[in-house]
Amino acid sequence: MRERGKGSIINVSSIAGKEGRTSFIPYGASKAVVINLTWSAALVLAPYGVRVNAICPGPVETGMWDKVDRIMTRKKGSPEKTAKKERIKQIPLGRMASPSDIAETALFLASDSSSFITGQTINVCGGLHPS
Repeated sequence: MRERGKGSIINVSSIAGKEGRTSFIPYGASKAVVINLTWSAALVLAPYGVRVNAICPGPVETGMWDKVDRIMTRKKGSPEKTAKKERIKQIPLGRMASPSDIAETALFLASDSSSFITGQTINVCGGLHPS
């Protein structure tokens, strides 16, 4: 990419890297590292025309969320799927992201349509996290 003078690196973090939570502390910390790495790499690679951005998904309708739901409901003694339903209630758009919501954001960041975007973290969270 440096030799071509053009390129796009897309990291995947999470809104968990932007907020403190009492559960899943190592997960949130690792996602915060990705956010910092994205910004730092963007500064280093900008002179070479290489853009670096990160996608920060909120809850995504995947098997990972099914596992999170099982862990959270077990901890609280709630019926299965309760944690997932409660999280969805917090999302202003009223649903979890689909994997294609994340993929479409990656396609945008990889395209020339985002040629002046670097060092950014793009939340794909249905309005759950404001920044």
